[in-house]
Amino acid sequence: MQSSNQFVTLNQVALRQQAIYVPVSREKLRTDDYECSEAVILTVQALSGCGYWVTEEALHALCTLSAEQLEQLVGVVNNALGTNLNWSALRRGWTHNIPRYGDEHPNADLTFLANRGGCEASRCVQLPCGHLIPPDSFDLEHYTGCPYCGTPFTITPGIVYTEQGSKKRPLALFTDEDMTKLLRSLLETPVPLDATQADSLRRLLTVYPLPADVTIAMKETMIIAVDALVDAGKADRAVRLLTSPAEVLRYLWYKKTARTVIIEPRYMIAKSHKWRGVYCEGPYIRPKRDLEGNMKKHLSLHYSRRMCRIVAEWLNALPGSAGAQAESMHPHRDMWVRFIRALRLPEYARRPGFERLARLLDVFYRGDYTVWNGQLDKARREGDRDRVLEMLSQRPGFFARSLFATMLRFGTEPVLEAFMRTGGVAPRLVLSLIDAAGLYFDPHAKRYTVPVTGGRLPLPPNPLLVHNTPEDIEYMKESIDSLLPVVLRKHFIKDRSHEGHKIYIAPELFNIPVAVGDRATTVQDTSSAVQGERFRVEGRDVRIFLNWGEGLPAQYLDLDLSAVILYKNGAVRNCDYTNLLQAGAVHSGDIRSIPAEVGTAEYVELDLRELWRTDAQYVLFMCNAYSMGTLTVNARVGWMSSLYPMQVSNETGVAFDPSCVQHMVHIPDCNIAKGMTFGVLDVERAEITWLEITNNSQVARTVNTQTVTDYLRRLRRKMSLGRLLRIKAEAQNMTEVDNPANADEVYDRALAYDPALINELLS
Repeated sequence: MQSSNQFVTLNQVALRQQAIYVPVSREKLRTDDYECSEAVILTVQALSGCGYWVTEEALHALCTLSAEQLEQLVGVVNNALGTNLNWSALRRGWTHNIPRYGDEHPNADLTFLANRGGCEASRCVQLPCGHLIPPDSFDLEHYTGCPYCGTPFTITPGIVYTEQGSKKRPLALFTDEDMTKLLRSLLETPVPLDATQADSLRRLLTVYPLPADVTIAMKETMIIAVDALVDAGKADRAVRLLTSPAEVLRYLWYKKTARTVIIEPRYMIAKSHKWRGVYCEGPYIRPKRDLEGNMKKHLSLHYSRRMCRIVAEWLNALPGSAGAQAESMHPHRDMWVRFIRALRLPEYARRPGFERLARLLDVFYRGDYTVWNGQLDKARREGDRDRVLEMLSQRPGFFARSLFATMLRFGTEPVLEAFMRTGGVAPRLVLSLIDAAGLYFDPHAKRYTVPVTGGRLPLPPNPLLVHNTPEDIEYMKESIDSLLPVVLRKHFIKDRSHEGHKIYIAPELFNIPVAVGDRATTVQDTSSAVQGERFRVEGRDVRIFLNWGEGLPAQYLDLDLSAVILYKNGAVRNCDYTNLLQAGAVHSGDIRSIPAEVGTAEYVELDLRELWRTDAQYVLFMCNAYSMGTLTVNARVGWMSSLYPMQVSNETGVAFDPSCVQHMVHIPDCNIAKGMTFGVLDVERAEITWLEITNNSQVARTVNTQTVTDYLRRLRRKMSLGRLLRIKAEAQNMTEVDNPANADEVYDRALAYDPALINELLS
């Protein structure tokens, strides 16, 4: 019997799959008759107001739930969409009540002088925040808060619009069978999980036990499974999952930083002082030494005796020789020294039964081991091609990451022949290589890397490119491209069971790129999309939104929502807190302080017809943390669109309607970037591309827009799921049909978010 918390948890996961979870068997639904009660009808109406409709099977399943469970289900949907939050804007009816000056800086300057004694207090209006507003500055009847300091006074949690959306999304039925299938597919996927999938896996493991026969392919996924076993008091069972000390370190650092990727302490400490904010009033600038000291305190290591013994037993039971284990510890040697002391491992190494741990520590401290990377670098310096290729063949993953540089150094044919002989060439790997080859082998192209500390950094071209002729470089690119049909055909032709089948490929799959190499770090609670997916704009208006501060006490906390407009003539204009009005764009006002617990919101309304008339090409959707810190303040970002006009309250400025939301993401606490670009509107095509590009800028106007447009072009060059399925159909002699009812195999939009099907295509 599942508890109430487990029912809520499973419905949170199901909603991400466009479904609702009901603890019932499908066989029982087919045989029993159910009558819709008043509570079920009210639940369906509530879901409809949020932009959902339920399938017939799901409706029958709802009839089996109690009134309390139905109320919890509606609560899950409302919490995911944020309908219980405060969505009031700073200005009333902000889409038509434009400030007298458009740009509020002259008004702010006048108010600044008034609050410094430059105006008689009797002539000014004093607001609840204490500021004086002179008569010729702001039109206060159009504001719900202080226009000078951005403190909201009108707070309306739980008041939003509904039923304005022109398109409703279906909610299917998920049972325990579907949930356990999803759990297994997430554990077995050979593709790294994005933030949404990883969070769903954590939630599922709190309800269902880890399958004993599951094979976990990804190290990051394995860390989540190990954490679930430790929390369940079954740390001894995690031994079968751990194969090296490097995985133990990854788990320990995951528990400290909530990230499955290791960011070394020195980088996090050096990064901390860059998160300072700037504000003209109040002590908001803190010394660099204070910020770095707080980060050092946060990263300090303290472990209980229970955890010390668990780690000691793990290291003592690891397979392999002490030399091989010590070699895996070498890349993070400084971190291991700290962890060994904090975990009291030398003390446990002296106890009976921990002889293998004692041997490992002895080899590690004496440095009595050889480093594989060092031997490889030596062979490269000496120009020993055969030795280099032999060593790279031992590690296919490392071979793939260094394939292009090795081709430039030792030639195309011998390197590719050795690479194909490794046996570790999977379709997903080839797709990543083809995606990167076009930029890597172009000496004039702009390449960027995404460091684990956030942002995007430019990369210089490989110096060896100048030693190759243009013909040689073009031959290298063609050689990489030629790998795709060979590998895919070899992969798909293995399965002859589909030969002669009729296949249906949904048209929208040709707008969704294959999710390889672009993991999202944001959580999608109400839908699932992959980076690069394109959304058609419904109607002529797009409304982007930002909500932050949920669950936090009232305080100064300034996040900014901005729309950066790029024109065909190269001009760039911002619609943000400095410019509330641009041609085709209007901002709801700059809020700089949050109320307690319920958050606050900003909007930007975009008029596609006006943008098209002014020759706008792209509009970038950005959010940035102006105040101290990063975006880790329970922020939600997204956009709305509808065929029908979307309302704005003339009293509160509320402009949010969950039924109009096309896409919404939640920025998790492990985010360490100050800003993010979360969408690009192509004005001419009237479509929005969802992407996720972090930056370390305090305001949108300092963001390098070229990196965004370059990344957008790269996403559009990627192979789509539709094209991949078409190659599969050709390799397996399948016939493509236009009607799913006539097909033996149907691939619809849900394919993009089904890890099991993606695994089948790319493994």
